[in-house]
Amino acid sequence: MLARRSRQFRAVRRIVAVLGAVVMALTAAAVPANSAVPGGREGDVYMRDQNSDFGFEPFNGSVWNSPDIKVCNVANPACVPADPKVGGTSYIVVTLNNPGPGAPAGNVFGNLKLYYTALGGAANWPGDWNDINTIAGLTVPPGQTTVILPWPNVPGPGHFCLLARWVSNDDPMTFAEGANTVTNTKNNNNIAWKNLTTVAMDRFTAQTRPFTVRNPGNETLLTDLVFAQPDKPFAGRVIVDLGPTLAARWKQAGSPGVGVRQVGATQVEIVDPGQARIKNLPLTPREKFETRLSFTAGDQTGRFVVDAWQADRSNVDIGGARYEITVK
Repeated sequence: MLARRSRQFRAVRRIVAVLGAVVMALTAAAVPANSAVPGGREGDVYMRDQNSDFGFEPFNGSVWNSPDIKVCNVANPACVPADPKVGGTSYIVVTLNNPGPGAPAGNVFGNLKLYYTALGGAANWPGDWNDINTIAGLTVPPGQTTVILPWPNVPGPGHFCLLARWVSNDDPMTFAEGANTVTNTKNNNNIAWKNLTTVAMDRFTAQTRPFTVRNPGNETLLTDLVFAQPDKPFAGRVIVDLGPTLAARWKQAGSPGVGVRQVGATQVEIVDPGQARIKNLPLTPREKFETRLSFTAGDQTGRFVVDAWQADRSNVDIGGARYEITVK
């Protein structure tokens, strides 16, 4: 009796093994050999952090001026970028690229979400961000897809950082999101950040724009404010008003800096267009301050670019903004 049961058990095991092999063979035949997706992804939609970005994660570079996000005053993807229209409706134009390096080409389904925060450096996720709009149920085919999201009733003052997040079950975030927006954006090609404001002015006039200095983390941050003019030098003056609290902390630290000079109780002038630093500004956890950048034009017309960003003690870029200046 025991011998017969043993033979029956072995026979059942052989049948199960054969059926398992058949299922595996059918599954392999149903799925093309080149469709294996790292991490189980069904597709890989990405937004670029820079023009040189092709979706590889993590991205090693600045991530706050994505070429795949722009603000328009008309619902036209070919529009000239502009600052958001306070009190009116602006349009956020987002380019989604498919496929990225994490999957083969194919339709990918998901939702596109847009957020804003005050123009400036490092930002806490999600605490510093406010919802703009969501387009749900998008289908992104292979190639480039342009999406236009209306932004009604734009709040003042009209100078913002924008964040786009592609949220998809087919194409989930590669790395879990944490409190640091810069880290999240570098790690995930589903996230893009755009910090750009325009400055239109006449010769011999001045315009002021904000720059918010932040500590997104839970520990004290010692940060530098860094300024650079990547194209031709701005033909005028750039002065940073730190405000009373940051100016007092900077003075207490010994007013360290490179390529800057103090010109008032709270004001610091940028004197080196190549790169200048206001160094060693201490920020407590989740602390933020709005500084003001004043641009005073000279007699030269044209387009100028001034970049401002925060750097940590390891000189890692932790968020910034671009100021595109047009002097008429």
